[in-house]
Amino acid sequence: MKRDIKQVLVAWANVRRSTRTGLEYPYKSPSIPVTSGDCFDCRPLLSESEAHIVDKAALRLAQIDPISYSILKSIYINKQSRRLLAKNINKSNDFICDQLKLAEFYILAKIDDVMDIII
Repeated sequence: MKRDIKQVLVAWANVRRSTRTGLEYPYKSPSIPVTSGDCFDCRPLLSESEAHIVDKAALRLAQIDPISYSILKSIYINKQSRRLLAKNINKSNDFICDQLKLAEFYILAKIDDVMDIII
């Protein structure tokens, strides 16, 4: 089953921003069906091994294209809006969108084969 790269990056960002230590009660019980209103932490998350794969791809991106990496990190990890980011770095919104797409495609290319095995 393939997931959309945006979903993978959102789940990766949630893991990297998370303050969870792994000792808490699970946010979903496997035996009790959870509706969207019943769940207090329904964020999509990757396992630590999956997040590590995305980390490696992101660090490779940082080496070859630091601008795209910074934009990817600002949008996914820091939750900054594209418009505000464009304003802060004096670039157009189209530039931010183009660089973000390049970063997403790069990450997808790096993790595609490995994540198919894990997911």
